[in-house]
Parts: sequence; structure tokens; C-alpha cells
Amino acid sequence: MSTWTCVRLEMNDADVITEAMKEMGYTVVKPTARTEVFADGRGKVKADLIVKASKKDGIVNDISFTKKPDGTYDMVLSYADKRKKINVDGKSMSMIQRLKQLYGSKKVLKYARQRGFMLSSKTTDATGRIKIKLSVS
Repeated sequence: MSTWTCVRLEMNDADVITEAMKEMGYTVVKPTARTEVFADGRGKVKADLIVKASKKDGIVNDISFTKKPDGTYDMVLSYADKRKKINVDGKSMSMIQRLKQLYGSKKVLKYARQRGFMLSSKTTDATGRIKIKLSVS
């Protein structure tokens, strides 16, 4: 039996979470009804998004995102999946670090486009930080 953990996220946009997880190569399912999943000693909780386990993606168990009353999401995943490392441009980072990085850059771009800005450039520096330059359209 797996050990489950709950990661509190400051993410509030399911579409951006889905985009980020898909960019990382994972299959994301939005259940038609909230599906119950196990979570860190809390028994079962309702999942709003589910990342399907896949041997090719290296995920041991399904990962779920549950929406809290304040609109942010918790990420419920097994201990084995929490420890998973991803190689990004020669740098090793946790799956959660990569999710936060992609979510942040995608959320900034979504917000900027809604306000009439265009992406001029997007680069990643030697430390792994994403730098975004915007221009007025």
C-alpha cells in the first residue's frame, strides 16, 4: 500500500494546471463527477483533476488535484511520485518544482495576453529560472 501526501499549492487555475502537467508529458483527466481518492491520513477526498499513472511517464499512482473552498488546489500524490525527479535542460528538479515553474510562467502569459500584451521572448537561464519579456500589441 502506498503512503499518500498532500501538497498545498497556491494555484487556482485548473486550465493552467492541466496545461503545465500536459507539457510535462502527463495525461490529465477532468472527471465528469468528482471522483474520490485517498489523501494523507484524511481518508477519501474528491478529485477535480486526475493525472493518470503510466509506466512510460514514470508515475506509480494516479495524482489528484482537489479544489479547496478558497479556490486553490491541493495536490494529492504518493510518496514515491513526490520524490520523482525530472531532467529539464540538464538540470534535475522535482516534479512539484517543475509544475510550479511551468504554472507560474503559463499563468503570467495568460494574464498578460488577457490585457493585450504579446510574448517577445521566453528563455531559461543557467539556474533554471524562466525569463519572460512582453511587448504591447
